[in-house]
Amino acid sequence: MNLIIKEINTLEDLIKVFKLRIEVFTFEQNCPIEEEFDLYDNLSKSSQFIVENEGECIGTARITFYTKNKIKIERVCVKKDKRNMNVGSELMERLHYNLVKDEVKVVEISAQTSALKFYKNLGYLEEGPTYLEAGLEHIKMIKKLT
Repeated sequence: MNLIIKEINTLEDLIKVFKLRIEVFTFEQNCPIEEEFDLYDNLSKSSQFIVENEGECIGTARITFYTKNKIKIERVCVKKDKRNMNVGSELMERLHYNLVKDEVKVVEISAQTSALKFYKNLGYLEEGPTYLEAGLEHIKMIKKLT
């Protein structure tokens, strides 16, 4: 597999990741589409990333800078038939690298509880109780970056 992970800077790539998010979150996980997209889904309010393999969009995530002290990685997803191939881990490591370059010390995620092991393996720690988001159980997790 020849992965290309890059920050999006074109509308064409943004549309590709939106299609993947609809496929994974709306169709596969039954997330209401009106809850999937928000005001941070544009290139001026967040950093959006795409993972491609031979021209196919197989993964995505975004970094949102809510405030100086609240930076979140969100909307992390990988195409179903590409999971368990380290695509998600490589994407997250790239995001962590970018955040460290930006001198970010702590990053937060709202993790689906079904993905706890994945995030724990990346060094995230649970913080607080579980809660429902888009009909799915989530938990806040944080990671200190070095």
